[in-house]
Amino acid sequence: MTDRIAAWMAALEARQLADLTFPEVSRALRALSSAYVERRAKLGEGAALSGAGKRAAFALFYGPLHFLLMRHIVSTLGPPFTSVTQILDLGCGTGAAGAGWATACEGSPRLVGVDRSEWAVREARCTCDDLG
Repeated sequence: MTDRIAAWMAALEARQLADLTFPEVSRALRALSSAYVERRAKLGEGAALSGAGKRAAFALFYGPLHFLLMRHIVSTLGPPFTSVTQILDLGCGTGAAGAGWATACEGSPRLVGVDRSEWAVREARCTCDDLG
């Protein structure tokens, strides 16, 4: 699994930095963090994913954190959480949390992600493909 995670991270970085520089994504990450902390009311309007920079920052920074956190939590809890056959990830974003759960499972559960953002759904598909 370590090789798959490394490949996912490399593909994620290549995809997100194809049209943006690291300083642009870094600046967007600060704006994204500010939206979560200082301008929460705008999140319902889609402020978190407005603009390519914020989307890239979300995918590159928060996606891997969500993946690793969920994978660790589920692995630590063990059965019955590691023996599910289906996972429904509502508001899946990049699909990282659902994929983290799925990769912590004993088998290969069916993972269904739902999000209102078309960009997020495309990223979730890439996440699932890259992580198997």
